Amino acid sequence: MTIGRLLAASFAAALLIVFALPDAHLVAMVVTIAALVGAAAAILCGLTFWGQARVRIARFLNARNLPFRYKVVRRNAAVVAVAGLSLLAVKEIAVARRGAPTPDDIVRNRLSEAAREGAAAVPDKIEWSFNNNGKDRIPDGLPNPEQWVALEKDADSSGRPSAMTWVRHSGKDSGEWTEMFGYHDLPQEGISPREFFDQFKAGQARQCPSGTVSLIELSDTELMFEAKSGGCPHYGEVDEIDRYLFGKSDLFQMEYTVKAREMTPAQRDAGIKAVSAPRLQPSG
Repeated sequence: MTIGRLLAASFAAALLIVFALPDAHLVAMVVTIAALVGAAAAILCGLTFWGQARVRIARFLNARNLPFRYKVVRRNAAVVAVAGLSLLAVKEIAVARRGAPTPDDIVRNRLSEAAREGAAAVPDKIEWSFNNNGKDRIPDGLPNPEQWVALEKDADSSGRPSAMTWVRHSGKDSGEWTEMFGYHDLPQEGISPREFFDQFKAGQARQCPSGTVSLIELSDTELMFEAKSGGCPHYGEVDEIDRYLFGKSDLFQMEYTVKAREMTPAQRDAGIKAVSAPRLQPSG
């Protein structure tokens, strides 16, 4: 293998690594250095097109007995600029391709599990009523509770529920759901309802430009909004109502989702009623 092919293969491998691991500390550091070198090389390449600059560079180098062939310098600087800036471009594309985070992703990325560590940390609690539907307990407020089934339930190390999901299946296909209700108990470490809403709305605009996010309720401890995907490829056609309760150590999420471009007024009323049922208990 020639040196040229070896360098080309190494550069291609570097591009793949940057694309696959754009957030890795070492990758970010290397890309930053490469981008700075590439930017400097691009400036040097541009200067070779300016006659007065070529003369001054030549005088500077000749005074130090260094040869200056501007076409060679231009070509080499262009190669370095393309290589360095390509790494930066690939990194930005990889980050953008990942898209905006979902509400759960935003919270998990922002909030550390350290919020749950330490004996002094007291978990928040919520008050919530359920309807008994045979073997399943269905949250209050959901329309036609007999048509809903519990899909999954997760618990933390203490046995406390951390995630629960219920679905309402389609009448035509028992394996296809038309409505979904979800609950998540997440760690809270200082994010405010307004900050969370602004982050979610900005992320939705990037990932689903055809979608909309409408604020329903906002206070110091509560957030409720409706998010429509607009049929964007990432989510498909869904319309959901999300409500968050912000405690001192816990962040509770309730979400009602309809698999449609837009839920009906009756579904919207039912969804708001269902996600509004849980209440944050005052901390002792």
